[in-house]
Amino acid sequence: MTRPIFIVTSSFDLTVDYLIHKYSHVDFFRFNLDHFHEYELSINPDETNISNTSRSITLENCRSIYYRKPQLPNLKNIFPEQYHTFAHKEVFNVMEGMIES
Repeated sequence: MTRPIFIVTSSFDLTVDYLIHKYSHVDFFRFNLDHFHEYELSINPDETNISNTSRSITLENCRSIYYRKPQLPNLKNIFPEQYHTFAHKEVFNVMEGMIES
């Protein structure tokens, strides 16, 4: 089983599109932060699992993490505006905690 490279980016990052296409023999798991709501996270003391509709990974089994130009999700139609700052801080705190662990 190959160890994936975990990429934290945004859906419109064309450079990551290019890298994934160019290095198709490498196993990548792309986490588009601007689509945070499309992922399921399970954070436990022993492991962190991340999944989307097509696959699941355990961060502890990743070969490396590539953190490149992530953008916050658009919360306009999800939460009232007074909660946007709080929700954005929480998204970054979760992502920072996962990466640092």
